[in-house]
Amino acid sequence: MKFFTSLVMAGLLLGTSYSFANDIKETAKEAAQDTKKNFKKGANRVEEAGCEMVNGKMECAGKKIKNRAGEVKEEVKDMAN
Repeated sequence: MKFFTSLVMAGLLLGTSYSFANDIKETAKEAAQDTKKNFKKGANRVEEAGCEMVNGKMECAGKKIKNRAGEVKEEVKDMAN
């Protein structure tokens, strides 16, 4: 009976550690995706500010709208996962 109990406990521990490792992988993957998304968002803001300084707000409105649409698309895709 002790052997069976030990076997069950070992199985539970292995299952828990496997689940924990998967949780860590998923968390790391999500953090990397968030970092990438935030970097792109910051790059868009810098690009827009530079465009507005050189060309004016009206000239860059299309690019700004395109950037925001891409950001919304990324957010929706992120929520779906």
